[in-house]
Amino acid sequence: MSKRSHNEGSVYFDNSRNCWTAEGSAGYDETGERKRVVRRRKTKTAAVQALKQIERQIDDGLPTGSAAMTISELLDFTSKPS
Repeated sequence: MSKRSHNEGSVYFDNSRNCWTAEGSAGYDETGERKRVVRRRKTKTAAVQALKQIERQIDDGLPTGSAAMTISELLDFTSKPS
């Protein structure tokens, strides 16, 4: 298996949680810390698909965080000029 390049994310098996984990980088916040997006799945195939979905959302500029977005955050997101 080949090594992934920088900013391509990763897929690995987490023994402590007994599941596959997909991790992607969604850039950096205002303090300079990397924003990580993590999805956990039961199979490796599902984790790879989750990583592709994370990358697609980041490329499209969609929010990748939790579904608990406030109304004001949603309005700010939708009112941004393209």
